[in-house]
Order: sequence, then C-alpha cells, then structure tokens
Amino acid sequence: MNLEKIYAVGKLNFNIDEIIKRGERQLFKTANQKHPNGTSFRNSNVTWIKDWPELEHHVVNRIKPVNEKFWKFNLIKFEPFQYSIYNEGDYYDWHSDQHPKQYADGMVRKLTFSLALTDDYEGGEFECAVLSGAKKDKPDVKVFNVNEIENFSKGTMVVFPSFLWHRVKPITKGVRKALQGWAIGKNFV
Repeated sequence: MNLEKIYAVGKLNFNIDEIIKRGERQLFKTANQKHPNGTSFRNSNVTWIKDWPELEHHVVNRIKPVNEKFWKFNLIKFEPFQYSIYNEGDYYDWHSDQHPKQYADGMVRKLTFSLALTDDYEGGEFECAVLSGAKKDKPDVKVFNVNEIENFSKGTMVVFPSFLWHRVKPITKGVRKALQGWAIGKNFV
C-alpha cells in the first residue's frame, strides 16, 4: 500500500451532461451539517444516483487500476453516488469520509472519488490535508489545493483514501456541481 500518493487524478470517459441531466431530475435535500457546538461545517444540496450500471461500470473501471497502482485496498462494492450542488456561499469544511464506526456488515469506506461536473464557477477549491511528522507534539499539516496542482476541469475525477481530510472552500461565483462516491471493503486490519 503506497500512502505517499495521497490522490490520483484522471478524466472519466462518460457523458458528463447526461450525469447532470439525471442528477437534476432527483429530489434534493439541503445538507447543512453541524458540529456538536452548533457551528456549521457543510452547506450544499445533495441527492443520490442509484441503479445506473453503465455509470458505475465506467467509475469502477477508472478507479480499479488507480487503486491497484497506488493503494491496493481490498474493495468490494460502491455505495450509491451522491450528486452535489454548491451555490454561491456553499462549502464543505474539513472532514474525512470514513464514519466513526464500521457498518454492521464490517465494511468501511476505503476510497472516495469526486468528479467535477462543472468548471464555470469561482472559489470552491478542493483541498486535501496530510499530517506528517510531529514538531513538539504538534503535527505538520500540508494542504494541497487540487485545483492549482491539476487541471480540475469538467470531467476530471480525483480519487483518494476516504480517511484523508479534505474540504470544498466556499463558492464565490457560479454553481459547482460534482458527483461523489465511496468504494467500500472489509475494515482495515
């Protein structure tokens, strides 16, 4: 398992406009999640895309070789895909996609993907954080702005371990649309 590679980026060979069309037909809910102290760490609109084997096939075929090359996680299946819309002012602050406990069947989220469905917005930078060696009991935090490192345009997919902390900074102009998903497998040993 190569954890030095924190993320991988590539293009998904699929009709992005068809994903948007299908996503827009779904019922959305506001995802306004809060910390225990009441402060918000997420504000966006989400819905779920289920039962689309052709899309899942393309995503799986894109992620499998990346996983084999960099992480070699034992992946069993994917959760339903989440279609997200971030309007001006929306964001998703620092978080990881792993849940505090494994699912009842012993599965955990192992890999996350985020697929850019639009690129005609400002702000909304996608950032990943990596902790490295401690300095006087304080970890060194390195933040990577994926948008600056890669050409994060429409159709670009970023794949990373689900335990990696990441965020979407506030949208300052336009609308950011993205498709997220999680590959799950038996808990890490």
